[in-house]
Amino acid sequence: MFYDINKNELVSLEIYYKDVEFSDENGQKHQGVDTYFLDNCDDETLRSLGFARVVEQGVPANDDIYKEPSILKSYDEAKNIYNISYEIRDVSTESAKEIKLDELSELKSQKLLTLNYQGNEYQIDSDSKINISGKISQILLATSSGQDTGAINWITKDNKVVSFSKEEFMAFGVAVATHTESVLFKHDQLRTAVNNATSIDEIKAIEWVD
Repeated sequence: MFYDINKNELVSLEIYYKDVEFSDENGQKHQGVDTYFLDNCDDETLRSLGFARVVEQGVPANDDIYKEPSILKSYDEAKNIYNISYEIRDVSTESAKEIKLDELSELKSQKLLTLNYQGNEYQIDSDSKINISGKISQILLATSSGQDTGAINWITKDNKVVSFSKEEFMAFGVAVATHTESVLFKHDQLRTAVNNATSIDEIKAIEWVD
């Protein structure tokens, strides 16, 4: 790749054909073409053809999601070299907000999947909530009909069976609903804080603390 000095653009060229005019032994003028292999040309020949060699530095290492490489381009006329380098800069405030909002959304999704209740981890994803609500409706219907539901067995995330009385299971259902509401409220609160933030440092400081 070379830099076209006149067009101010990078070009992918290996061979350059230059139109030339020459005279034969009779003094008659003719049009011809000189062929240049640009990789083999020295810097002065490249300059005369209107090109500069491109020197590109590597992209610096970066493990901060709130920073990104920014490209720097400049033409050194004295050396006839087109320099391409990179520096690590902060992302824009809007990009930082998108990064933080994605992070918070992922945390919300994770926290809505399980609940630690009385020392046991339970699945509370959407399907599990439907099953829990269905069981509570069954308990309420049985109670209103004067029927005894007996013990209610429920499976933990690690496949352990836990036995609840109807009162205990109702309390478990309340805990699931309270946890879900708390997570959704917390996410909304943090999302608002991110959208109202005015600097990257302010955005980065926003953390989900239970």
